[in-house]
Amino acid sequence: MSGHEELQLVLAHPFAAWRMFLHPDQRTIAYRASYSGPAQVTGGPGTGKTVTLLHRAGFLAARAVIPAVLVTTFNGTLAEALRTS
Repeated sequence: MSGHEELQLVLAHPFAAWRMFLHPDQRTIAYRASYSGPAQVTGGPGTGKTVTLLHRAGFLAARAVIPAVLVTTFNGTLAEALRTS
């Protein structure tokens, strides 16, 4: 299934499902087995930074002996939204 077809399927569902959609390039980043160190995620509004980050954090936590992943942000609103979600 192409990224466009996958996007069409997701857009046909409620917003909550759409918020978790990853473009194939984002999926490659989020589910890469290993990086050489910490990462900083940057980009404009609505580019999928938070969704990619959450998928990556979940992937790392699922593989960890002690499932703890540190996620930081300079954005207080985002930090609160992540904390309550």
